[in-house]
Amino acid sequence: MKKILIFTFMIFSVYLNASERLFYIADSLYVSNNYKQSIETYNKILNKGLESSELYYNLALCYFKTEKFQESKSYFQKSLILNPNSEDAKHKIIICNSKLNIKKKPKLFYKIWTDNAMSFLSIFTWSFLSLLFILTSILIVIYKLIRKYKNNYTLLIPLILFSLVFYFFTVNLSNKQQEIFKSQTTKIIKE
Repeated sequence: MKKILIFTFMIFSVYLNASERLFYIADSLYVSNNYKQSIETYNKILNKGLESSELYYNLALCYFKTEKFQESKSYFQKSLILNPNSEDAKHKIIICNSKLNIKKKPKLFYKIWTDNAMSFLSIFTWSFLSLLFILTSILIVIYKLIRKYKNNYTLLIPLILFSLVFYFFTVNLSNKQQEIFKSQTTKIIKE
């Protein structure tokens, strides 16, 4: 049993040393401005199933130097996922966006207001409030029909309006979450 463990350990250490050597080779290729071969060498490390923030960052730098800004941005984002405190990666993503001419479109004032209002509560709370106001409206109508109460509907109209607004917020929040989920899954599938 000891021999098997020692043999496994030796193979594993040789495997790691080979990957580490590939990393140093890729670094030296980058320093000598041979970016395409450096990219190939970094990809060999990725193909072995190894990943790190530094690996993704260096690969992103290579793509950045070859002016492939979309790929560069993608690898900077992967680096940022593994190391969220990397200010360099955040800064490089901004530069990639500027090179790709990706700018945030300005929002109209009412869009900002509705976004702020929708983010005030969770989707569950908005849907709960919407159902609560709808049920209250239905109960008031039933009560008025049973009692044959001929009063005006001043309370009913605001309840219905509020339930419609809350329903609108619920649907929009749900659509935004689905868009985020779809964009994340398409990114994962493309990679």
